[in-house]
Amino acid sequence: MPEFEKQAGEKPGFFRLRADILEEIEDRHSVEVVPTVILFKEGKEAARLDGAYGRGLSAAQLSAFLSANGL
Repeated sequence: MPEFEKQAGEKPGFFRLRADILEEIEDRHSVEVVPTVILFKEGKEAARLDGAYGRGLSAAQLSAFLSANGL
């Protein structure tokens, strides 16, 4: 996710986890497709954006998600 990497580098508190490797995280947060972007507030899931099978996420989708969540 080059666009995520770009935007993550600009904002504190953004982390990339490989849920496909960390099965516990994948199961705990019901990650069905990669990439999935999950926003946590106060330790709880506040919003999520799931990519589309075979297409992932576009830069526009990620930007819209971040804007909608005040980031």
